[in-house]
Amino acid sequence: MEAPRPSERDKDWLRLGNPPEDVDVLNFMTVGQDVWESFVVREYLAPGGYVGDGNSQIKFVVGRPGSGKTHLLRRLAWHAEQLGYVVALLSAIEIRLQHIDSIYAAVVARVDVDELARRLARRAAQGLDYDLADVPEGHTFLEWVVRHHNRIDVIVRREVEEKLGGFFKQERVEPNFSLAFTQLASDILGTRPLSGEDRATLLRWLRGEQLSAAHLRHVHLTRRVDRHNARDMLHALAHFVRRQGYAGLFVAIDGLEDIAEGRNPATGRPKYGAVARADAYQSLREMVDEMPSISGLMVVLAGRTDFLELPRGIKSYDALWLRIQHEIVSTRCNRFAQVIDLDRAVGEHLKEPDTEELCERLSSLGLRARSVDDSRAREILGARAGEGVYRRLVREIVSDGREEG
Repeated sequence: MEAPRPSERDKDWLRLGNPPEDVDVLNFMTVGQDVWESFVVREYLAPGGYVGDGNSQIKFVVGRPGSGKTHLLRRLAWHAEQLGYVVALLSAIEIRLQHIDSIYAAVVARVDVDELARRLARRAAQGLDYDLADVPEGHTFLEWVVRHHNRIDVIVRREVEEKLGGFFKQERVEPNFSLAFTQLASDILGTRPLSGEDRATLLRWLRGEQLSAAHLRHVHLTRRVDRHNARDMLHALAHFVRRQGYAGLFVAIDGLEDIAEGRNPATGRPKYGAVARADAYQSLREMVDEMPSISGLMVVLAGRTDFLELPRGIKSYDALWLRIQHEIVSTRCNRFAQVIDLDRAVGEHLKEPDTEELCERLSSLGLRARSVDDSRAREILGARAGEGVYRRLVREIVSDGREEG
């Protein structure tokens, strides 16, 4: 595997012990995939895995600063994308977790809604034994079927409408969600053309934007996306992307400790008051409870280890704590558990040869890297205080000086 050329920015990130932004650099320098990454890909994301087979799962990953949480989430997101998932990689610092509608909006912002509508239109055409790829440029599906297959316009429109309606009737998704995508697919097929303004309204609504009642009535929608229906919208999205040929929906949210410790940069006051914090934990509790009823969704939430025990942490909210506390009382890392202690997993699965390989890879990236002998590697790998193992290793290997030449 040829080493990529990292930017100076990524080199600086590595000198600080932080993961690089460039996914090729990130992938090249990754060692210790057996810690948890390969396990998740094999047991959950891959075809035949739990989520790959259409089930859903939520995992909490905790670890000290520098334990590799952000690195892990980026790698899992990369694997999920390679396996055909729709991927949303988010930061708790950038969204309000007590607002389920803001979570939905952040997820759908990473989704190509136009492509989903095109896939639905293609699926409807295939259901009628046609292929959209055969439609000449400059013609709609309806025009092509009427002219080249001697079909009657009204009958084709009705067949398309029945086919689209049948899909959503079988899939039991949120009614407004199904209506919005039905209209977008019908527009693509030419059976019910939309004005540019109406099409934009439907796309804005699907992305969780707030619209006036007049705009909604014009496209036959009955309600805005808000905290009362956003959960159903998120469930519908996960179900829908799988039905359009994707493997499922993968959502990763980093920085979960922001709920307990986040501060408003303008005022310095806590980002979440008591009520907002309880609402955020309630949202997480509902996610845990609802996973069995959702199709093809994997959620991975990451935060610092002490986030569990902080006065404002998960333990302060019994309804969530009682659902996960039994998972973390263990002498060893159970990789099937709902809560994964990344420091414990690293301690059990990362070995001295991995540090040698990391040194070689960092050197190949053009960084001045010094080897770490086995005794020093064991000391770092066995450390259980301060920074995480991965950050300590990278900072130990990469010298402060700049590259020669």
